[in-house]
Amino acid sequence: MTSNSFEQFREMVFADQALQSQLRELVDRDEFIKRVVEVGVARGFNFNDKDVQHAILEGRRAWNERYL
Repeated sequence: MTSNSFEQFREMVFADQALQSQLRELVDRDEFIKRVVEVGVARGFNFNDKDVQHAILEGRRAWNERYL
């Protein structure tokens, strides 16, 4: 299960177009995860790389269930 702190961070990202653009520029998965954690911690959220990886896998699973 993804941490509540990460879920709150994700909602903040959805509301911030500039931050979305910054994160979309990252094509390397590991670099993306690292940057998400850095940005989250800098903004007062408490989650780690495993929370981000879990969210990515859950998103992929949901997409597969819906479209495959």
